[in-house]
Amino acid sequence: MTSLVMNEPDFLIIGERRSGSTTLYEILKGHPEIGMLSQSDYDFFIEKELFAAHQPTANPSYDWDGNIDIQDYFRLFTDLKGVTG
Repeated sequence: MTSLVMNEPDFLIIGERRSGSTTLYEILKGHPEIGMLSQSDYDFFIEKELFAAHQPTANPSYDWDGNIDIQDYFRLFTDLKGVTG
């Protein structure tokens, strides 16, 4: 069985909406030695209930981090070359 080599990103672009983070993403994506994901915003680290049209549930045992597999996020970086972000 062959093992899939996963890259962890070298950097993340973190920004508030309308802060220029997508412009920074586009600039870095054009650099030949930087491997960027094909899409600028995966909302991977955003708690969905904060932006939902309905109120969050009152279930205190709900742990949104527990539903996210960081390995799935790292798999996005598998085919990128160079410094990855």
